[in-house]
Amino acid sequence: VGALTGTVVSVLNFAALAFIAVRILQNASPRGAAGMAVLMMVKLGFVAALCYLLIVRHGVDAIGFAIGCGGIILSVITVPLLLAERTELGEER
Repeated sequence: VGALTGTVVSVLNFAALAFIAVRILQNASPRGAAGMAVLMMVKLGFVAALCYLLIVRHGVDAIGFAIGCGGIILSVITVPLLLAERTELGEER
């Protein structure tokens, strides 16, 4: 249960991070980008509070939770490597 909970929290956090980052990069006005940066910090505080509540108040296994959160890190690293175009040795682009 802890690993599943950690995975869900991690995936939702990553989705929110991607959403906010896209809005920051697309926003032409510095004021709008600053507002999204503040939203990014609020999201960080919300995720920290959620992790605390899940582990301390609701008794989710901390080791399983950490393992579940680590799964998204592996996917962020491995998926681009798997999708990258492979080139033969000595072949130039």
